[in-house]
Amino acid sequence: MAYVQQTLDRTINPNRGTIYDRNGEALAVSASVETVTVNPTNISGENKEKVAHALSSIFELDYETILKRVNKKTSIETIAKKVDKEKTNKLRLWMKENQIVNGINIDEDTKRYYPYATLASHIIRIHRVRQSRA
Repeated sequence: MAYVQQTLDRTINPNRGTIYDRNGEALAVSASVETVTVNPTNISGENKEKVAHALSSIFELDYETILKRVNKKTSIETIAKKVDKEKTNKLRLWMKENQIVNGINIDEDTKRYYPYATLASHIIRIHRVRQSRA
């Protein structure tokens, strides 16, 4: 129990650079998004249902699934990945209005976009894999 209370594993993704073609056109661009997690042990018993309802409503997820995650005895549960800031701002506002400051984490993340859809996307990915192995 002490280990669970004193440690927390959270993944922080690095920012990825923009990839350009030889003419300066962007082929791959990263945008800022956010990931929402909960620490169930830091959410008080009387707030668990309220938190689950808010998370399921804001992120359009199944209430029962979210309630199970909020009630777990683990140190961290992922609720939603790569969410637009518009939705996480709604969550921040809800947290402020309901005075809930512990147990819900909003972490900065990145999402990759390809402006030309799938044009050369497989080549970009293959090239990145070969560079990382070198």
